[in-house]
Amino acid sequence: MTTITRSGPGLLRSLPLSVPGFLLLVAIALMPVSADRDSLYRVTTPQFTVMKPDCATDGTVLTCAVPVGGKALTVVLDNDRSQLNSGCTATYDSRPTACSRDRTLGDILTPAVILNGFTVPEEAAEAVRAGQPWWSGVGEGALTRTLFWLLVGMSLVAAAASWFLSGRPREANPNSARMAVVTFAAGALVPFASLVLLTPLDQVAEKLPMAMLPCFTLTLVLPWQLLVDRGISGRTGARLGLSASALVATAVYGSATLLMMALATGLVD
Repeated sequence: MTTITRSGPGLLRSLPLSVPGFLLLVAIALMPVSADRDSLYRVTTPQFTVMKPDCATDGTVLTCAVPVGGKALTVVLDNDRSQLNSGCTATYDSRPTACSRDRTLGDILTPAVILNGFTVPEEAAEAVRAGQPWWSGVGEGALTRTLFWLLVGMSLVAAAASWFLSGRPREANPNSARMAVVTFAAGALVPFASLVLLTPLDQVAEKLPMAMLPCFTLTLVLPWQLLVDRGISGRTGARLGLSASALVATAVYGSATLLMMALATGLVD
């Protein structure tokens, strides 16, 4: 005799909603890594990398100071888009040192510089390295790889969870329409919220079209939500269908949203 469980929200029926919720947490985690095109993102030397140094702005000119060994390392850079091919100037303890723009970032509009010939005693360099955050030196490659494996992991987890949670028969969810509306609203809101979290407010409008791509992929997330809200038979074929729906919807919506986040950080172009 098959026992049918009374309908309730349950973990299975919350899975589609949990995907945009998890992605919002990813956006929050990326906030320290994201760059600001109106300030210097990093200064790279042979001994250390300084992330987001303190800078003063005069028009489009950035003047950034980094304390190194009790002395000031100063970098001056024109951040105007027409000056992307120009260099920069740097001084240490009022003595000039070679400075060039860092072209290794995917987004060339993100200001970064390299001081190839700059060296200081190792004790001073170690003190600078010790004061840098955990994400010091993160670049396009590391960010892309991390987000790719995160996408793979969350897609497989969604598929596996759908399989294990759909083993017991249960009635259809009487609140399926409400769940569909909530899931659609959350899925549409997360891309726009991510832009606000990862992009300076004056640049949000410029990047707003990027948020439309994840919104289009909700055409897969919404049917997934409607599918899990139907009556669950617990049969193998139905479970495989739910797992496949979870895998595809999570992979497509997740890839579009994570790509948008990568672009919003200012590290990937």
